[in-house]
Amino acid sequence: MLNKLIYFFNKESSREALRNILTICIPSIAVYYCFSLNIAIAFAVGIILSALTDIPGNFNDKKLTAYLTIPTFFIAGLCASMSLIYLHWLIVVLLAFFGFICNFVLVLGPRIGVIGNLTLIVIS
Repeated sequence: MLNKLIYFFNKESSREALRNILTICIPSIAVYYCFSLNIAIAFAVGIILSALTDIPGNFNDKKLTAYLTIPTFFIAGLCASMSLIYLHWLIVVLLAFFGFICNFVLVLGPRIGVIGNLTLIVIS
């Protein structure tokens, strides 16, 4: 039984699935305790979308994507959820600002362009 468990976690897909689950659960729980359930739900949706940016590539490409998506989705999700709760009119300004920035990053390449498009999905 232990050998099967070790074999299961030695596969790359199992490690990535575990990483994605921990990336979703741990920050969402922290946001829930620091803010509220509504913000934590919106934040968790943003993190789930960050798992979609796991674009095929070598380890350095995946590491660069992770370094870009985690803070980007954190900032976008937190800004959008806070504006929806406290300042409803600010979401229009955020969509315009992030829309410009996220579409502008398409110039940097398709990998970063995917991150920009998914950031807009997080906000909307």
